[in-house]
Amino acid sequence: MKIARGVFLACFLTMFSVASHGADIPVDCNVDSLNAALGGLDPADFNVVLIKGRCTEDVDLSGFANLELRGDPSATIAGFVSMFDAGNITLRGITIDATGKDARTVN
Repeated sequence: MKIARGVFLACFLTMFSVASHGADIPVDCNVDSLNAALGGLDPADFNVVLIKGRCTEDVDLSGFANLELRGDPSATIAGFVSMFDAGNITLRGITIDATGKDARTVN
């Protein structure tokens, strides 16, 4: 009986973890828009966006509940990154270059 319960629990947890993971989305900013890729995601799911190249756009992460932006060594966001009403956002391996931009903070 213990083994059957353990197998059931393992299957249930595996189904739950697969169901809660949205997508791993590759984005080559040399040819693609990061905002367009983000717009196609369900903000309630856990999503990982794999970024390559230089994204020359302001990026809005508002409303995402679980999101990771993961960059390769060339990954740069040349613009603002805004996050309003968002949580559990991770930026990893990405350069943010807002040089020449007039920064504003809203509390």
